[in-house]
Amino acid sequence: MLEALDAAGLLLSVDFESVDILHEEFGIEVCGMPQEPTAFQVLRLMQTVVPDLPVRFHFYQEQQQWVAVAVRDDAALGAVRLKRRKQKLIPVMKGA
Repeated sequence: MLEALDAAGLLLSVDFESVDILHEEFGIEVCGMPQEPTAFQVLRLMQTVVPDLPVRFHFYQEQQQWVAVAVRDDAALGAVRLKRRKQKLIPVMKGA
């Protein structure tokens, strides 16, 4: 996926923040896209990189960013959303 993003001219830390492998859900996630056109471009790239997996993208209002996800099934996609919500609630302790 990183090679496809790079070949498309998308830059880490500018156009997206990370690419995560979703081991439990059998999928992949591209996070932290600040602009909707970039999310559509990544969505199309994901469809070519992992053509057998359904691809979706979501806008996270609180973080003001788009996330594209390709997972085995919709139930797994729901698990990804739930994990992301739970992660937002965990406080980060500075200096720990």
